[in-house]
Formats: sequence, structure tokens, C-alpha cells
Amino acid sequence: MNNGENSMLTSEFLQSSWDDFTESLFSSLPALREMAVLELPAWAESGKTITDVLAKSLQDDSSAVARAAAVVAGRMGTPDPEIINIFESRLDDQDDLFRRTMVTALARMGSPAIPLLIKMLNDRDLFIRQYASMTLEQLSEKSVPELVKMLSFANQRRQVSDVLIRIGGIAEPELLKGMENAGSDTRFAIMEILEKIGPSTLPKLLEFLGDTDSSKRAIEETCGKIEADSVPHLMNLLREEAVETRCIAAAALVRVGKPAVKPLITALSDTNASIAWVAAHALVQIGVPALPEIITALENSDNSLKWMIADIMIKIGEHSIPHLVSGLKNSDNIVRQISVHALGELGSVSPAILGHLQTVFQNEKSEDVKGLMKIVIEKLSANR
Repeated sequence: MNNGENSMLTSEFLQSSWDDFTESLFSSLPALREMAVLELPAWAESGKTITDVLAKSLQDDSSAVARAAAVVAGRMGTPDPEIINIFESRLDDQDDLFRRTMVTALARMGSPAIPLLIKMLNDRDLFIRQYASMTLEQLSEKSVPELVKMLSFANQRRQVSDVLIRIGGIAEPELLKGMENAGSDTRFAIMEILEKIGPSTLPKLLEFLGDTDSSKRAIEETCGKIEADSVPHLMNLLREEAVETRCIAAAALVRVGKPAVKPLITALSDTNASIAWVAAHALVQIGVPALPEIITALENSDNSLKWMIADIMIKIGEHSIPHLVSGLKNSDNIVRQISVHALGELGSVSPAILGHLQTVFQNEKSEDVKGLMKIVIEKLSANR
């Protein structure tokens, strides 16, 4: 018998075996169907296309068979659109074990599974939520764009924000880009994420804040010579599309110091939220020298800007406290309210804050301010 005949016989035998095998996949006995499904990877290795039968098994009436099919889908790791669509149709399945198997299978399918993994962040099962979150973090470079898009959906915002915070600095460029045309709720969510990620959210800015020759050269290569007269040029660079250029410009403005404060305060009102956010961080980095202008702005700006300025003062820290204490006696109700809020946030920095609030409490005329003051006093008293 020659090789051609051997090959033909082998092929015929495999086809006959495959036909017998597929019959067992549709047996009336669930246990037999389950055993058959678990053999599918071996058939795939022999060259058989198993997608159709695997898809049917995922929709089997028997939970055990469907779970076995999900195990096989994960073992194969192939992100077949039909399989992913079936998984999506079973997101609300009552069988928690099936959904747990499903999330582990999706974790092995890579990028095509990301949208479905994001949806699973809202699952009722803690294991599934945690596994989906962990996988999205592992896929960080590929998952971040999709995660940022989902911030515009209120029902996903909190869960997606938590994942982005854990991903950290890798998400920064996409987050800043996401602020460009986002609605106010999404912009605030992004700013909060960037705040919680911490200093790594502006790696270029913080990298160049150090007073080293290499950082100075890098800034000057992008911005030119750093001096007070260069502030208008630097403010223009702050509006550049490239995130890196914005960060370097902000670092340069921090180096300029006090002469840059007024333009940076003006930039807080920019319609581009990402420019306002970077300007706010630059003012925090300038710190104490910026406080006189910041106080003036607090008293003379519109209400929305007042709250942003208060947040800057909180981040500057204890040097802001005397100015905020003075704000408790300001004739503007909003300034007093903001001062109370900011002092409450700084309560752990100075024990004297509680005494200042208690002193002015009885004479406060505004019910809104007095109500907030009462809450802050109770909070600070409880923490003593």
C-alpha cells in the first residue's frame, strides 16, 4: 500500500470518527455531550473546524455542557466573533458558574474581548467583576481607549474609573485626549481619575520640575529660554495638541514662578478642560508665591472658578490656611462656604482650624454656610 493510499485511509478514518464524534455532541445524554465537548481541542489540532459545534454547545440546555464549552473556548483562546456574541447574549445568565467560566475564557481572548469585559465590570458576582477588572488592567495599553470611551456612560463610570486609576500613568495621554470634546460630567470624572492616579499622571511635568541641567536643557529645547518675558509664548505652548508639549510648557511656567501666576489663573477659565487642569497643577507646583494672586482670584472670579481655586489652595496645603481663615469673614457667601469646605479638607494639617470655625459659627448669617460649617465642625471634632 503506497503513501497516497495510507493518507486516503487515514482521512476517511478521521472523517468517520468525526461523524461519530459529532453524534455524541448531540446525544440525548448531557454527560456524554459534556465529555464530547471537552475533546474538541484535540479535533481542532487534527485540522477540524470546531467553531460551529462549539457555538451550539455554548447554547446547550444543560448548564454542565455549556460550562464545558466555555472552558474549551478559553483553552482555545481564539477570539471568534460568533463565540464572543454568544457570550454577550448570556451576560445575564442565571448560572453564575457559567458566567465565571465565561469571564476566564474571555480573559484569554485579548483585545476583541475588551468591550464585553468592560460590561462585566457591572456583573452581580464579585468574582466576575474582579476578574474582568484584573484582565482589563493586564491589557492596559489595549483596553485604555475603550475604557475612556465608556466614561461617557453614567452606569459604567464608577467601575471604569476604578480600573483606570489602577492602570495608572499609562492611561494619562488617552485621558487628557478624552477631555477635549467630553461633556462636563465626563470631564470631571477624568479629572478625578487623574487626581487619584497621582503625580505620575503628568510624568513630563514632574520630570522637568527638578532643578537639573538636563531637565533645563530639555525644557529650553521645546520652549526656548525660560524667563518672565517668555510667559506668553509658554501659555501658547500650553494649548498645543501634543500632551508632552503641554506638560513641558507647564514645567517651564513653574520655573518662571510668580510672573506666570496671573496667566495661569486666567487659563483656569479656558473652555478646554485639559488646559485648565494642567494650569491648575502648575499653580499648585508654584505654591506659596502664587497665593496672593490666587486669593484675589478667589474673591473676584465666578462661582465655578472659585471652587477650582479652593481645590488649588487645598493642594498647596498649610500655607493656605491663614488666607482661608480670613475668608470665613468675607462678605461673599460663596467665598465663606468655599473657605469652610477647604478648611475642612485641611483639618488634619492644623488642629487650630476647628477653633476658628467654632469662633465664627454663631455669628454666621447664611443658613447654607452655617449648615456646611456644622458638618465640618462635627467631622473635625470626631477626628480629634
